[in-house]
Amino acid sequence: MLIAFSAFSLIAFSIVFVFFWLERRQHRIEDITKSLTRLNLQINDVNSLEKDFFSDDVFDKNFYVTGKSDYLLKHTELLEQIKRELTLLSDVKDLQRKQLAQEIVKVNRQINKLEKLFEQLVQIIRTKGFKDVGLQGNMQNSISQLFKKQSEYNLTEVYILKIRKHEKDFIIAKEIQYVEKLKQAVEIVRQEVKQKVQDRQAQADLLNDLNTYQQAFLDLVKIEKRIGFHNQSGLKKKLNDSLEELEKNIQQIDTLVFAAASRVRTVVKYTLVILLIFFVILSMFLGYFVNHKFGKPIARLSNSINWVIQNNFNEDSKIYQINNKDEIGRLANDFQHMLEAVQARTEEVMKQKNLLEKKNHDITKSINYAKRIQDAKLPQLSTIQEVFPQSFIMLKPRDVISGDFYWFSEVVDKNGDTKYVIACSDCTGHGVPGAFMSMIGSDLLNETVHENNVIEPHLILNTLHDKIRKALKQRTTGNRDGMDISIVVIDKKNQVMEFAGANTPIVYIQNHELTLIKGDKEGIGGLENERDRDFTHHTIKLRPKLKTSLPTAVASHLSPDVTQSEEERYSPTTFYIFSDGYQDQFGGAKGRKFMLRRMTDLFLKIYQKPMSEQHEIMERTLANWANGQRQIDDILVMGIHLP
Repeated sequence: MLIAFSAFSLIAFSIVFVFFWLERRQHRIEDITKSLTRLNLQINDVNSLEKDFFSDDVFDKNFYVTGKSDYLLKHTELLEQIKRELTLLSDVKDLQRKQLAQEIVKVNRQINKLEKLFEQLVQIIRTKGFKDVGLQGNMQNSISQLFKKQSEYNLTEVYILKIRKHEKDFIIAKEIQYVEKLKQAVEIVRQEVKQKVQDRQAQADLLNDLNTYQQAFLDLVKIEKRIGFHNQSGLKKKLNDSLEELEKNIQQIDTLVFAAASRVRTVVKYTLVILLIFFVILSMFLGYFVNHKFGKPIARLSNSINWVIQNNFNEDSKIYQINNKDEIGRLANDFQHMLEAVQARTEEVMKQKNLLEKKNHDITKSINYAKRIQDAKLPQLSTIQEVFPQSFIMLKPRDVISGDFYWFSEVVDKNGDTKYVIACSDCTGHGVPGAFMSMIGSDLLNETVHENNVIEPHLILNTLHDKIRKALKQRTTGNRDGMDISIVVIDKKNQVMEFAGANTPIVYIQNHELTLIKGDKEGIGGLENERDRDFTHHTIKLRPKLKTSLPTAVASHLSPDVTQSEEERYSPTTFYIFSDGYQDQFGGAKGRKFMLRRMTDLFLKIYQKPMSEQHEIMERTLANWANGQRQIDDILVMGIHLP
């Protein structure tokens, strides 16, 4: 047994040693592959930098003045990196072969050649110049002198412009025909100077400028020829050819490295196969012995573990005890200790679970109690229906308690007239934070209307805004909470309805025509807490004359005064105020918002029905639209019919 285990250990150690040795060689091959990849990328970067240089710095005056260029620095650094990569490759023992060394020498030579060609090309381009620097600068100065003196000596401007045109044509097209055309144009101007300029000194100066320009242009042509036209000749062609040759040499190195890597992988493969064969034979022998010697205790231990799992680790569960002092015996003891630890942890988890359930119950109980308080603060629907029998309120909190609230009060103005103030508000947030804001809003409305005697809707909003800012100390704390709110004041005596809205609209229908007033685009408190508000006041005349063209269904819904004649009957008014929760609910076939347009269409469709039925239709429509999707916000809709 000891001999078998010793042999097994020796083979295992040999496999581990060979594995690490082979893995090290494999890593070296991977490093070589990465190095080759970097080489290819660096060659591509060199090519890109050269193109970027020709497309950017060649047209940058600062380059011609200073001779400095980020592209040239990067180009030099890249070539140095390529040389370093080649040096590293040549030092790798697995790749030290004569053919590969020759290819690396070729690449080094090619890189030196490429570097010299590029330096020559850069120097020639600087000599060529740009705008008012170099040869182009000399040409620019000379031709500028001709332009300045052209009018003085009555020279033909068209000929000078032709010179410039042929110059630009050559620079763009790089075609020799424009050189001949420019020479002809220069000769024409030269003859004209001789004919028209009688002053010898002035004539000599003009001819000198013309000759200077022509010579500079011819030098420019020579430089362009040396640089190469369209990358098909000159230094540019040599540079491209050098790059192509360099890429071919790198590809050859890649091929040689791949062949060397294949040889290493072959050695790795056959070595592993031989070791695995020995390992399998020895493992089969030891497997038979171990199974015969230790199979029964392990099977009993396994069965007891399965029994513990099936009994959900309960207190009665125990691991089969093995009295052997070997590894299996210790394993059985360890399993027993682990089971005891799991049972203790399970007991602790159950205690925490019960504690969480109790806390959740207490929190839910508190929220439900808060809901009762919030419901008590809201006006009863029956109170509103005593004044407006035909009305409904649809309030659906997203959570148990709501950030949306409504408010109602009967007040007497300074003239002794009774008015009814109705508010529909959407506070910041929902759930507990929204509920706190709704309580603050309700109390401040009571204070504004009943204590401060403010009953005009726009003034109520202005006052409410100031009170919210002060109550939440928004000037100093940076608090951004607030609310969107609609205020409606109804004067039954004078048949007038007043409205002001802070980020909320009102929809009213008269004579079967729907009107939407969007209100002001500012809320109460909130983000712009340092800005005063001045909300807009809207007045809506109630009981307008009934249009004779109304449908019969509309006319039959009215309640005419028996003392009036048929011609003096009036149209009732139905209005709706609401928060944005209904229109923002996602749903439908495409999972989109309900939107205000669908909401107004729904109002126009149902406004003639009894208010209780309208409420049911609104609830049903929302449920069908959401189709099981979660409610995203608190929802509040108020509808009132004024006959």
